[in-house]
Amino acid sequence: MEQNQKLYLFQLIKSLSVSEKGYVKKFCAKNGANPSYLKLLDAIDLQTTYDEESIKKKFKNQKFIKQLSVAKNYLIKSILRSLRAYHSESTNNIQVHELLLEIEILYNKRLIGLCQKLIKKAKRIIEDAQLYHHAAELAFWDFRLALLLPYNEQTDAYMEVNKIFGTENLEATIILAEYRHLAYDVFKFGFKEGYSREDQAKTIAQQFSEHPLLQELPEKSNAKAVARYYNIWNKIHEINTDFVKGYESSKGFVEVIQENPKVFEDYLMATVIPAHYNLLGCCVLLNKEKTFFANLQYLKDIPKTYKSKNEIVHRLTHYYAIALELQFYTQNAYFEKSAALLPEATKVVEEGDLLTFGLSLLHIELCYSIAYAYFGLENYETSETWVAKTLEHQKDNLREDIMCMAHLLHLVNHAEMGSYQYLDYKLRSTYNFIKRMKKIHKFEKVTLQFLKKLINVRNSSEFIALIKVYKNKFEAIEHLPFEQMIIKNFDIISWMDSKLQNKKFIVVAASRRAESPA
Repeated sequence: MEQNQKLYLFQLIKSLSVSEKGYVKKFCAKNGANPSYLKLLDAIDLQTTYDEESIKKKFKNQKFIKQLSVAKNYLIKSILRSLRAYHSESTNNIQVHELLLEIEILYNKRLIGLCQKLIKKAKRIIEDAQLYHHAAELAFWDFRLALLLPYNEQTDAYMEVNKIFGTENLEATIILAEYRHLAYDVFKFGFKEGYSREDQAKTIAQQFSEHPLLQELPEKSNAKAVARYYNIWNKIHEINTDFVKGYESSKGFVEVIQENPKVFEDYLMATVIPAHYNLLGCCVLLNKEKTFFANLQYLKDIPKTYKSKNEIVHRLTHYYAIALELQFYTQNAYFEKSAALLPEATKVVEEGDLLTFGLSLLHIELCYSIAYAYFGLENYETSETWVAKTLEHQKDNLREDIMCMAHLLHLVNHAEMGSYQYLDYKLRSTYNFIKRMKKIHKFEKVTLQFLKKLINVRNSSEFIALIKVYKNKFEAIEHLPFEQMIIKNFDIISWMDSKLQNKKFIVVAASRRAESPA
């Protein structure tokens, strides 16, 4: 925890865009910030990874260094204060927050006319952007303001409109909250169980699907609730490993967003980007090329479409687009197309922003995709470099399926490079890793059997005979949902076929893709 706290200021500074940084410095200087603190900000900004000892040496003659934690907390507060001013009108949500604050101040000064003007403006934004959670508070101030005015024949009608505005929007907020809590319950189970095919998971997914909130679409006027409805169904289908239905619910989720841009423009990172990421992930699994690239372009255009000045939004859409496009090429055996994307994918990983922004899963997925792309392109040494980068996160307990694939790719790379003297040890290491996995499905069971026998193979004829047997075993489970997904991450059947047919892996994998329905 202490180590994470040391990174807070570094992470905040690194999140700033160029224009934000300039504004922060001017704001802090104008409001009397110690010039030494601004030098501290610049020094931290120059670092690629946070090095507190280096900071202490650089500023050893400065008084503030004796209480560095105090100086850092002051800087954090100053940056946040300046960002509040910088972003005071950047989103509908922030605008309403600011208006409510101003309305309260004006009410306490009894400046009724100006207060009424701001209430009308806030109400218009709330209705356009469906910010129902602010409606009750605005209705409260409107009610208080009405009591300051002389009673006349219009007062009752005005108060009735006020009551409807507050009550109906409160009901919409309650419904949305119910969907949000149901989403948490479903997502929590999905996160804990992952792509499970156990009977318990199927049973619980069925129970979720029978929930009253999921029996029909919410009112279209509550677009956020409709989006939640589709998103929850998407997670239920994910638990059931039903990728076809998952694709349909993901598509519904994205359509709601694209039809209501004003409603979702404040939620680019929380909703819009993840929704498109999920849909594109389904397109990867189902090899829906046309739909994939149309929606990939929409993902790339999100900052422009929503006129976002948020640097993080620009970065995230770029990172996700690179990762998804590379996954599409590797998982659907378009290895020749992946070559042009590898330099940019490598740059994304090496910049380190994925880990800085807490995107560990994306970092792992991208490392593995790069490793698999290089394998398909027969650059086994470089593939090994990226396998190692993937396995660096083995102890993080994230994406066991990817770690399993990385171990297998590790073995195959060494076999392709002719490093047979290391294979016995590596076979046993991979065998032990898979055996220790928390969830062992049919793929892992067949792989364990294969590795156990492979350890004892002594010549090429025994190797070919073993491959013939286990190729049939892998083919027998290939079309099961979970196995279909994991074999896309490493097409072990095509690799085995390439050995049996004495052809290149990339040729066999492309041939198998052509035979599969898109």
